[in-house]
Amino acid sequence: MNSMLRKYFCPEVMNDNYKLSKLDMYYAPPEGTFEQLNDYLDGLPLDEDPEVFGLHPNANMIYEKNQIIDYMGSVLLIQPRLAGGANAKTPE
Repeated sequence: MNSMLRKYFCPEVMNDNYKLSKLDMYYAPPEGTFEQLNDYLDGLPLDEDPEVFGLHPNANMIYEKNQIIDYMGSVLLIQPRLAGGANAKTPE
């Protein structure tokens, strides 16, 4: 089994507050009500730290750079093309 999966699929994960990551906010919550579990989940950040997935902190920079490249590519694709010649239509 993959070493990353061993961290999550092990008997210790059933222990309250078992650390799922080096970051303090990622742990197996104690048994409780649905509302308590929801409160725990609501307290987690919307943007996960790359360390949660075993990635280097620079992984976010690479992801964001690729997002910008994809976005700029999309912007360039929808730009009107200028055609040459006297009968060419203008972009307006």
